[in-house]
Amino acid sequence: METGRESVRARAFAKINLGLEVLGTRADGYHLLRTGMQSISLADELLLTRTAEEGITLRCDEPSLPTDGRNLAFRAAEAVFRHCGLSGGVRIELKKQIPAEAGLGGGSADAAAVLRGLRALFALPLDDEALRELALPLGADVPFCVGGGTMLAEGIGEALSPLPPMPPCHLVIVKPPCGSSTKAVYAALSLKVLRPWEQPDARLLENALRGQNVTLLGASLQNALEKPATELQPVLLDYRQFLTESGAAGAAMSGSGSAFFAVFPEAERDKAEQCIATGKKQFPAAAFFLCRPVSAEEVSASTI
Repeated sequence: METGRESVRARAFAKINLGLEVLGTRADGYHLLRTGMQSISLADELLLTRTAEEGITLRCDEPSLPTDGRNLAFRAAEAVFRHCGLSGGVRIELKKQIPAEAGLGGGSADAAAVLRGLRALFALPLDDEALRELALPLGADVPFCVGGGTMLAEGIGEALSPLPPMPPCHLVIVKPPCGSSTKAVYAALSLKVLRPWEQPDARLLENALRGQNVTLLGASLQNALEKPATELQPVLLDYRQFLTESGAAGAAMSGSGSAFFAVFPEAERDKAEQCIATGKKQFPAAAFFLCRPVSAEEVSASTI
């Protein structure tokens, strides 16, 4: 019987929301969503190493992040050790690239990468569905990040179904210097003030993906959380307007913000690069990234 390896490398891919619709709230206060989720090439890097000493050690090159039970990656490791009754320990080294408070799922991606990494490190008999069950208590985006690719997420994020893959394209991500509080954005959300055209149409998104139509995809990128997020921080509208006027097929906020993304057809890499060059001059305190969509197969193959 295989006993696993001494160390494993895993990539934690960020995500964007290709359309986010808020359908209501549950009795426990959680919001019910319907959203297209897409893995992108912006990624954190993790190295997981077995240790003879019992327990979990997390080291991170971003000093502002906690390295104890407040960190989702740490809690993911705890969940696996507890569920599987593992002995010994693990040291997790985390190199951050995904910005925090951006709506890009960085913490969720790290947690999912730890789940996949520990499965490989200890040769655990857990399929992706079993990992998603461990993932859900950690956060609504973690189940998606386990397998990644292009998925429709419903409920509070636990109900996942495959969507056609995103067409080849270039993605420009801009992270303003300010962060966005998910809790504050949802608190500011009122379904009563959302007009119909401020809610995305999941059918339009699916048709765009099925037809591999970047133009139609750009038209289906509405995010119902943009309104409360930009009302809380009106400066975010400047980034939205900049991307909208950049010549992209479409632009939207990801998750609860504060990051925005723009989609450019595959043949228009020069436009995407020009967007970043202009954006860096106009918003010198913001972070810009040029990315591409990532498939579920690439996510699966990224744990080595």
